[in-house]
Amino acid sequence: APPSARLAHAWPPLERRIGADGAPYSAAQFQAFHGKGWESHWLVAPTELRFCASGRLVSRAELVRTMGAIEGRRAWRQAVPVDERRLLQAAPLSFKDFLDCAGRERGRELWARAAPAEPGVSTSLWAALLQQTAVRVGQVPEAIFTMIQLV
Repeated sequence: APPSARLAHAWPPLERRIGADGAPYSAAQFQAFHGKGWESHWLVAPTELRFCASGRLVSRAELVRTMGAIEGRRAWRQAVPVDERRLLQAAPLSFKDFLDCAGRERGRELWARAAPAEPGVSTSLWAALLQQTAVRVGQVPEAIFTMIQLV
């Protein structure tokens, strides 16, 4: 297997962050993408998250912590990358958008049959990723975002 394939399945996993284009990058890939001054971008970039079957954003570390190493890694591989989009009525939407538009069951059915779209991240999803990042780095307590979501 090529080195990149081995790195993709490394354990413990290499941390990846979301670049300005919505795609996940390792530190080396992030440096190549952003060039000079990449470190400042890396520090504030959202950690790679994916959508679990319910549409909730999860990290690989969270899945491994809650499900154990084997089941957590399996769940991570099955989770949908945040930048993956598919077409619904000619609009490129994320997995979460499908669930929000059509409900959980119908949304999953439509997602499974939908044609792929250009990868990307919507403005609202980018905001959610940044919220998760602020919580991760301790800039904002998680309870604040829970309260905001309840309003």
